[in-house]
Amino acid sequence: MALHQFDHVASDKPFYTLFIGNTDDRPFSATQRADIFQLVLRHFPSFTALDAQGFYKGKPLPTLQVQVATKDRYSLLALCQELGLYLQQKFIGLSDGQIFQSVAIIEPDQHPQTEVKLPERDRK
Repeated sequence: MALHQFDHVASDKPFYTLFIGNTDDRPFSATQRADIFQLVLRHFPSFTALDAQGFYKGKPLPTLQVQVATKDRYSLLALCQELGLYLQQKFIGLSDGQIFQSVAIIEPDQHPQTEVKLPERDRK
């Protein structure tokens, strides 16, 4: 197979991974996963989701990795906020492949112009 067959496949978009740990110490339920995917789809029509085993302060933490190629960092950070609020977490992990950062979740009462419509279903 010649490489020129893939000339039309190009992307100049940065590649990000969100690290979403389940602080309930168990894998996300089917309902939680569906809700998480619904939130991601509001911002990005294409993404990859991977189950992973993370560790936080030496303690195993079931983790969902969501990978997105995008230039839209604003939507990426908005998604981190929505996920953190939905899961009632203080941080969502974010990496661009070189640098990892913990995105702090801002509670709506601390940032009144932030309005997040969360999935209606029960999280558990």
